[in-house]
Amino acid sequence: MAGQRTERCFLHSLIACANGGKTEEALDVFKSMQAAGVKLDVISYNSLIIACTNGGKTEEALDVFKPMQAAGLKPNVTTYNSLITACANGGKTKVTLETHRVHTRVT
Repeated sequence: MAGQRTERCFLHSLIACANGGKTEEALDVFKSMQAAGVKLDVISYNSLIIACTNGGKTEEALDVFKPMQAAGLKPNVTTYNSLITACANGGKTKVTLETHRVHTRVT
């Protein structure tokens, strides 16, 4: 039970950072989750991508997506929408369009 509470605490902290656009803090929480052996899931990765997006960190959002895929986690609508928003806000039109194409093929 304590393990589940710890994981939920980490996740809620990560989500709070994401909602506040606190990219560096979100990265720190994510690294702490990894160090504590918390099993990272799509929600964890999405929260970090959202934190990067809300913090105006387009490249970082894209960098988070790579290990998510490498871990074998399947991106969902939230993943793609967050990446599209990050790329659009960051002026990466080509990447935005490619992400949209991949998303529409997958879903």
